[in-house]
Amino acid sequence: MLRNCGFQAQSKKVVGLARVSTAQQGQSGLGLAAQRDSIIRFCEKEGLELLEIIEEVESGCSDDRPALDRLLKVARKNKAFACVARIDRLSRKVSVISQIMEDGQVPIISCELGMNVQPFMIHVWSAFAAAEREKISLRTKAALQAKMATGWKAGQNINEINELGRQRNRAKADEFALSLKSIVGGLQANGCNTYNGLALELTKAGIKTARGGDWSAQTVKRLVKRLEALEALEDDGQKK
Repeated sequence: MLRNCGFQAQSKKVVGLARVSTAQQGQSGLGLAAQRDSIIRFCEKEGLELLEIIEEVESGCSDDRPALDRLLKVARKNKAFACVARIDRLSRKVSVISQIMEDGQVPIISCELGMNVQPFMIHVWSAFAAAEREKISLRTKAALQAKMATGWKAGQNINEINELGRQRNRAKADEFALSLKSIVGGLQANGCNTYNGLALELTKAGIKTARGGDWSAQTVKRLVKRLEALEALEDDGQKK
């Protein structure tokens, strides 16, 4: 237990961070509440002492983040871990996460990855997530530019607005699926090839569905099918 750091392997103190990017998300409280719940349940499961959860409404790409500065300050003072629901909640910049890890004063816990993840895997995971997000962002921008090139303008037609909303929802679902791609692939590579088996392993790892629930064979099936569809689209794009 606590193998993702060396200097304070006996520490069980945790300072959490829950972050959303927009004021609208912050006002709704839904994104923050889900992250808080994930951190609280994770600490209870692992027997960790949760000192506090710091909330932040700020882009993970911003260089001015007082909440992140406070998280690191409180964690250093209490010789505690910094805990986030997902690694991209800490930052969307690989350089920021690398700097925190190289500094060595505040070890990182991701509820999604669990306690036993090795440091280099956090580096790999943050880089992978950043690359996948960039792909999704480029695809979304290209789709909007193509739409606008046809003369479409936002607000022109309610059906178009609804379709744009559906596209955003699909993009979010794609992003979530891609964030689990390496984990699912790793489980499959180690012989876990049934939906029930994958559901069990994801649940044991403390990873939640996009809606914050537990995994079932059906939700895993939808995840796997979405990943297969995304891979097929990428292959078609490369062939063209």
